[in-house]
Amino acid sequence: MSLSDMFLHKKMIVELVQKTDAKIILELGVRSIKKDNDSTSTHIFYETLKNLHGGDCSLYSCDMLFPKEEEYLIEDMKKSKIWHFFVGDDRDQFLSIKKMLEQKKQKIDILFIDTYKNYELTKFELENYTKLLSNDGIILMHDVGVFLGSELERRPDWMGHDRAVMEFLKTTDFKLRAQLGSYNMAVLFRDTEHLNGVEIDNDLKYNRNRQPVSQEWCTRRREDFAASWGVFEK
Repeated sequence: MSLSDMFLHKKMIVELVQKTDAKIILELGVRSIKKDNDSTSTHIFYETLKNLHGGDCSLYSCDMLFPKEEEYLIEDMKKSKIWHFFVGDDRDQFLSIKKMLEQKKQKIDILFIDTYKNYELTKFELENYTKLLSNDGIILMHDVGVFLGSELERRPDWMGHDRAVMEFLKTTDFKLRAQLGSYNMAVLFRDTEHLNGVEIDNDLKYNRNRQPVSQEWCTRRREDFAASWGVFEK
């Protein structure tokens, strides 16, 4: 049985939406719309918002292409007034998204970033889209601190992605906590009160390939992560 990255992080994601009473969510990076064990972020956010607020909420998604899987889920979501999709590079779509939010007098409660991993794109997203956050808004970032040690040398783009995140943390009042496992899910926040008691650092007993691992393995992974990110973990 296959398990998606988002399915493994789903419990934490759902709790964050529920306990922060989020109504406006913007996700950058979509790929596909799937549920259950293959859950993707879009459907998790959509279902959680719908169950929590009915129609009094909005999920905004942006990606280079409109998703094609799964068609029946996409059709249901398109019929709702909850989901709105922007097609294109999120750098090009920023002003359109900003204008729409301003017209609706909305601020983003949760910003989810899971786009292409490189320095320039991540830097743009953090510097610009965070300006659209509500006062207690939080950022969810997939794939933070994934490739450690010698593997970083083979993935300079991922190194750039992490560098952009670190620079953002150094120059703002945001802090970081992360749920490690299945390509890691980091949560960036200004104040611990904004998390409303949601536990972030309860690591998954899975590696980045979604294979089960021992508690000892998880402990070593956390130690490796802390060596690079501990200064930002609050």
